[in-house]
Amino acid sequence: SLTCQIKEGLLTDLLAENPAYDRFTFVDVDWDTFGQSQWAQRLKIERRSTLVAISGETELARIVNEPYAHKLRSFLDTALNA
Repeated sequence: SLTCQIKEGLLTDLLAENPAYDRFTFVDVDWDTFGQSQWAQRLKIERRSTLVAISGETELARIVNEPYAHKLRSFLDTALNA
């Protein structure tokens, strides 16, 4: 989706901007293939363009359909500071 493409570009810029974000591991899951999977249901991912920050079994942050740099930075900072 266009929102996912925009987020991908913004995330690339944010990762280059803050080396502390390098500690994250990103898993890109195709919604069209896995959107109805048990994994997506367990995480309550209900639509495309959802980012979830997880540590172990704990959800640290979530952002849905927010293709804005300031929102993504806040998401990453929340996960970083958790």
